[in-house]
Amino acid sequence: MRRVTVFFYGLFMSEELLKRRGLNPTNRRMTEVENFEIHVGKRASLLPKIGSSVWGIAFDLSAEEVTALYSEPAVADYRPEAVLARSARGEVFAALCYNTDPSNDSIADQAYLEKLIEIATNEELPPAYLVLLSRLRN
Repeated sequence: MRRVTVFFYGLFMSEELLKRRGLNPTNRRMTEVENFEIHVGKRASLLPKIGSSVWGIAFDLSAEEVTALYSEPAVADYRPEAVLARSARGEVFAALCYNTDPSNDSIADQAYLEKLIEIATNEELPPAYLVLLSRLRN
């Protein structure tokens, strides 16, 4: 079965959430993707920004699992982009990153943001990144 490495930066960082959806994520890696910043509206998206970085979790999933996950109506407008990722251990690898255009989504959904901060904390993302997420609160 072909596996695809996907970098998750929103609620899908949660291995438990992915498993509840019937997926089998493997090869979990805390990961940084440089030259992007996170934008939180109704959901999370990434914006290009030189010098910034976004932390998340990379997992390997089957191609079928990825297709099923991103066919759900709430995330159907997300499109795959190739990114160069670096694990917390220094491993550099290519990954898919699903992203959407945030241009019509300027107001942060506070409930989504709180859940994102909770998951990022549980996943033990770097403290400086948790502070950055906390600053997005209204």
